[in-house]
Amino acid sequence: MSNKSKRFLTENYLSYTTIKDITSTRSQYLSLLVELGFVNRKLDDSCNKNAENWPLIRGIIAGAFYPQVARIQYPDPKYFKSSSGSIEIDPDARQIKFWIKSDGELPAARVFIHPSSVLFNDNNSDFTLDENYKDFLSKVSTDDGSIDYEKAREQYMQLAAQTPKSNVPMLLKDAFVAYRSSHHTTKLYVRDLTPTSTFATLLFGGDFSYDLNITLGQTSPGIVIDNWLPIRTWCKNGVLIKHLRRLIDSVIDEKLSNPESPLDEDIFKVIERIINL
Repeated sequence: MSNKSKRFLTENYLSYTTIKDITSTRSQYLSLLVELGFVNRKLDDSCNKNAENWPLIRGIIAGAFYPQVARIQYPDPKYFKSSSGSIEIDPDARQIKFWIKSDGELPAARVFIHPSSVLFNDNNSDFTLDENYKDFLSKVSTDDGSIDYEKAREQYMQLAAQTPKSNVPMLLKDAFVAYRSSHHTTKLYVRDLTPTSTFATLLFGGDFSYDLNITLGQTSPGIVIDNWLPIRTWCKNGVLIKHLRRLIDSVIDEKLSNPESPLDEDIFKVIERIINL
């Protein structure tokens, strides 16, 4: 192994032995797919056309690990005002909560990202604009009172770099994460996480029902997956998604029955477009 390869493994905290195992397993898996007829023997570029389609890959991972999916609960958004309007502030990562299905009396239990997870970022800072709002605003405002967004971005990065580091979860933008395992020490931890979207969870997750009840004066979430995972949307959207799931299932069943049959590209494009929303 070259020095460049060793340096890459060291800088990215990768194990050479693990990488070799992954490469070997990948080759065996590819050979099986070719033998069964799911992949053509030419192994042309079409076999790898979705290699960088990250939303699709994350959706497939979520479906493979389901029901090991956690819901992400974000804090209420905060804004700082200027003469040109309001700008949303990124939430404090420590206020983001994760919930998984519970086997107890309550439908969901809170979990925490394990510090060994890639999504647990010890380089995040405790910096928030709330504490530095006036000084920050004076530096990024132009003469007419509007915001210079390029200056705002530079100032934000400078202030964040000057603050002490702490062990807080990385900020996420997705609604769910799939996880490979969970265990309880001082807290209930999940690890090996893959962020995924609401659409991917609905398309590749468990069965869902429609909740039309009003509880404590609050409107219903609309859709509930496996009697615990609420998703707020109109029920008519749930009906459309359920029809789409049936269509996907029929395509998968046909492909499993006859691996060498051509895939319906029109259906695949619809699925891809929805997951990328």
